[in-house]
This record gives sequence, structure tokens and C-alpha cells, in this order.
Amino acid sequence: MSRKLGDLGESVLEQWCAHTGILCNRAARDRGGWDFLLELEPAPVAANVPLDRRLGHRRCLVQVKATDSDRGTCAMKLSNWLRLVTSPLPAFVLVLEFGGEASPQQAYLIHVSETRMARVLRRLRELSAADPSVDLRSRRMALKWTEENQLSPANADVFVSTLESAIGKDPQLYSAEKRRLLDSLGYEESSGEIITRIKIPEGWKGSSWEELMADLQLGLVESLDTGGAELYDRRFEILSPEPIYVSGGPGKIEPRDRKPMTSVPLDLYASGRRVRLEVDIFAASLSKEPPKSIRDFKLRLALAFADIVISPAGPTGTIRWRWPYGDEPTSLASLVPTARLLSLAAEPTEAVGMSLFGSAWATLTLPRDAVPQPSVRMAKLLEWAWKIARAADVEDHVTVRLVDLWHQQRDFELCGHVVDQRPFEGTFSTTVDHGSAIPSGRCGVPCLFALRFSDELLWVPALLVGEGAATAVGESWEFRMEVDDSRVATPVLESFAGDSEVDQNDLLERAAELSGAEQIVRWWTED
Repeated sequence: MSRKLGDLGESVLEQWCAHTGILCNRAARDRGGWDFLLELEPAPVAANVPLDRRLGHRRCLVQVKATDSDRGTCAMKLSNWLRLVTSPLPAFVLVLEFGGEASPQQAYLIHVSETRMARVLRRLRELSAADPSVDLRSRRMALKWTEENQLSPANADVFVSTLESAIGKDPQLYSAEKRRLLDSLGYEESSGEIITRIKIPEGWKGSSWEELMADLQLGLVESLDTGGAELYDRRFEILSPEPIYVSGGPGKIEPRDRKPMTSVPLDLYASGRRVRLEVDIFAASLSKEPPKSIRDFKLRLALAFADIVISPAGPTGTIRWRWPYGDEPTSLASLVPTARLLSLAAEPTEAVGMSLFGSAWATLTLPRDAVPQPSVRMAKLLEWAWKIARAADVEDHVTVRLVDLWHQQRDFELCGHVVDQRPFEGTFSTTVDHGSAIPSGRCGVPCLFALRFSDELLWVPALLVGEGAATAVGESWEFRMEVDDSRVATPVLESFAGDSEVDQNDLLERAAELSGAEQIVRWWTED
């Protein structure tokens, strides 16, 4: 642009402002990035609005571009663009096309609005990523205009009405919205990126980053240890050249919100046996693409003390479990689902089928002896304990210590058979002083099981039925009976903290009342 043509354009703007009564302040050349600061009259208000509540003058920045061509485009320094975009005032570029004449043949008013602000900010971020020290005065960015920006006719009145329409009535509201755009444009997708050094947990060596983060989200990894972090600003998906925050100390990566997607019944079946468990479902995608169905997720089917993990690559599942410490009182109800899972997994079969959401879902493949025998044994013990607790109607609140169960294996198993009233091979024998009074043949023998549940004893009175006879052994008699049936009276729970003790003889008498017509051997009394 020649100096003469530039002066001509600025002269036109000054004439328009004089004609409409707008205060026009000329800026120092090449310093402000704009040519004029215009001050428009306040927007009209009702007469009853107090003076202190009336809006102030509306100011705006205008840069003038004069040209003889009609190409619809010209170049502006990026330093000028930056000042127009970052100013809280409305900013405009007035393009005057003279076409070789003394007066403008066409006029265009380009508002530096949201779209143009975004383009300028993106270009500045791109340059910053390539060379943060670039001189913006040496770089240019195109200014384009179309018929949408045309002032028709090209005169002062149309110019002022177009300004007022773009600025609005309240200059403070305009400035607040421009400030918001300046702070938010380009951050719609994300606003930052953290780069950190992460210690890979044991057992996850060789895992991909996607697998590791999925397992963190699923809770299979509790947290990840970090050795410092750098936070970069991300705008228009372009990172700042240098971190805006650096942390050199150790830290952790933990999920902000780890909640199950839903809770559903899971059916497991193997060797003709079927088990239904209520599981919490956690889901995490291994793909960068949006998942299309539930089968695109890696799943964790969670119990209180066990997990079944299903990978999208399967569909196969793996199982992992952990028992609480042996002397830790734990709710029996929370342990039983894991016991049922391990008991089924120990069945002599190649695979365990799984049905989820009412349809076959995956196969739980376990190598032979995948569940160690001690865990299998503990699972069986917990199943016996559950049956016995249910018979006593205490299954929902009783607690157990695994070490106590382990030391009472035989008692829990035998009592479980009795409670189930299932045939079992067993022999009852005792030494009595009055064997001659005990007839041979079918009879019932009351007995009493004392089973420890944490700080409580569960007394289970039962009647063992079978064929029995007494045999003289020295000066006493030995009574022996082959058991083929059993009956159970109401169990009684006794707390160790209680003041009263259970009358064991009374419980044995209760068991004796279950006999019907059979003869009863009261081995605990004396004639």
C-alpha cells in the first residue's frame, strides 16, 4: 500500500466519523496494531433509568486498509492481529476499495469475531510450537472479505449502524464475552497434557500402555508410581513448546472415579453343576476408537475377594482371588461367593462356561490344578460353614476367622453332612457304664456340635440314627453305631462375651426329642 493511498483511506474514516458525531482518535503509526480508537455514543435508554445505571460510551478499535484492487484479500502483520484479538475492546478492519478513483467504490467492515479470533490464536500456537522466538512483525496472515462484509452503500450512516449492531448495547458484556473466548478457544477438546515417568508394576512387564491404563481403570492395578511430571498447555491440540509446570518429586496416578458399570447375576456351569453369583461389572476399552458394544471392553467381574477378567481378544476369562488374613474376622456372606467360584473352578473339567446378561458370554479356561488344594479346601469349608449358618438363620451377620475354620475342618464337614441330612459313612462310639441296659438294634444317639465363628460358638444339636450295639470292654461297655440318618434341632448361637452359658444337656434333650419311635441312647446321663 502506498503512503498516499493509506492516507486517503484514513481520511475517509475521519470524514465518516465527523459526519456521524463519533469521536475519532488516531493511533501512533506501527505501535498499536490499529489506526483509530472510535468512541460511540451510549446506547439509548429509557428516561426513568437513573444516571448511575446508564451505560457508558462504546469504544472500538478500527484498522483501515485501502486498496485499488478488488481481490478480496490482503495481508496483515501477525503482531497487528495479536493486538486486535487480545484487546478487550471490539476490533474491526475497514477495507476501502478505491479502484483508482478519489472516493471508495466499495467498503467492507470485517469484525474480529469468534471465528477470526480462533484462526489467529491457532496460527500463533502453530508458530510458537515451531519457533517460540519468532518476530510476529515479520509474519503475516491473510485478511479476507466477501459480500457478507460489504457496506452498502459505502457511507457513514451504514458504517455506524454496522458498528453498533456488532458491538451491542452493553460494552461491558461485550468485553466479558471476548475475554471468555480468548480464554476458551482451542481448549474444547483438552487443555493440557502431563508427561511423567511411570514405574511399571510387577507382573505387568511387557504390557502395552493401553493395557496398563485399562487395568488401572478396572482396579486390577491400584495405582501407578511416578517419578515427576511435566504439565504442557494444549491448545488446538498443539502443545506448548515448554512445560507450564514441573514437578520433580514422586507421585501416584490414581483413577478419580472407579465405580462399577452395573451389577448383574453371573451364571457359571461345569460338570453338570451350576452356580449363580452377583458380580459388579467394571469396563475399560483397550482401543483408541470408540467402543461399539460391550464386547469391545475388557471386563472385570468383581466379587468381594475374587475377580474374573475377560479380555475382548478372548472371549476367555482368567480368575484371581485373595483370602483375608487368617485371624481377621470377616463376614461369612462376603466370603461365600468366592468359595463357590473356586469350588466350581476345581471341578475336573477343562473349562467353566459363563453366562452373562442371559446369554453365553465366555469360557473360563483354567489349567489343571490352577486352584491350589489349600484354597480348594478352604472353599469347601466356607461352603459347609454357610450351610450350617443358614440352618441357624445367622448367615447374614455371622463372621469367621479362616484360621478357626482350618482347625475345625472335620467338625464343619461332619456337621455339614448332618445339617444336609445326606447319607454319609460314619461310626459313632462311646464308652458307657450301663451298656447292659442298651438294647441292640435301630436307635438314635443325640450329639452336640460346637463350631467356632470368630467370637461366637454355634451349638448344633443333632440326632444320629442307625444300627447300634453295646459290647463289654473290661469293666465298662462300648457302644458303637453305624450312622445312616441324621436330624437336626434348632441351633443356638452363643457369644463369648455373654454372661450366661448354654445348657448342653438341655440341647441334647432337644435332639433326643427328634427320635420318633426309635430308642434313645442318653450317653451323657447316669441311671
